Amino acid sequence: MAENHTIVLPVLLLESYLVCHQSASRGPRTSYPHLLLIVVIAYLLWTLFIAMQTGHWVYGILEVLNWPSRGAFFAGSASLIMSFFYVGSYINTTFWGTVPTAKAKSDNNRRKVK
Repeated sequence: MAENHTIVLPVLLLESYLVCHQSASRGPRTSYPHLLLIVVIAYLLWTLFIAMQTGHWVYGILEVLNWPSRGAFFAGSASLIMSFFYVGSYINTTFWGTVPTAKAKSDNNRRKVK
């Protein structure tokens, strides 16, 4: 079972080496780290909701932790996931250098006014 989780890292590193990832151009209020943080918080809240409704914790470690420790566990988990975003961005920049952002489709389809 552990090999299912372990194989992901070499495959992702190979993909990062073979494929240049370009991020879409972002507006002033939207950024990928913020969106990722929203998804992480939503997932953690969903985990809490399941525990409160069923009395069963999705992750066994949460059952033995007290509430302050659970909060630290959630904060640590969110920090780890957010660090994956920045590490991935760093690896992409290391392999490919500075990559210009891709324009959003709506920018490419806009008529040019003369």
